[in-house]
Amino acid sequence: MVPRETIERHAITVIPEPDRRPGIDVVRSDFGGDANMAEYRAYIMDKDGLISRAIGLVCPDDETALEYAKQFVEGHDVELWQHDCRIATFKHKT
Repeated sequence: MVPRETIERHAITVIPEPDRRPGIDVVRSDFGGDANMAEYRAYIMDKDGLISRAIGLVCPDDETALEYAKQFVEGHDVELWQHDCRIATFKHKT
């Protein structure tokens, strides 16, 4: 698991990008160069199973993206996607 202080120091940075869609925050990982980074989306689901928020992740691999996505599970489910492929679903504990 990626420690929260590592996430705060290295990745939880909202990147202002004028061409990005509204409502999508972008999180970039500092674990490598941008040339080898992949784009992911963590979808925060509401109680009805609909997307309430999307967080863009830029990470070197699936494992790193999974660790970051797990951090968003706080009272709601989270789905991690890379393009049109669902990587994982994290269920919140009731």
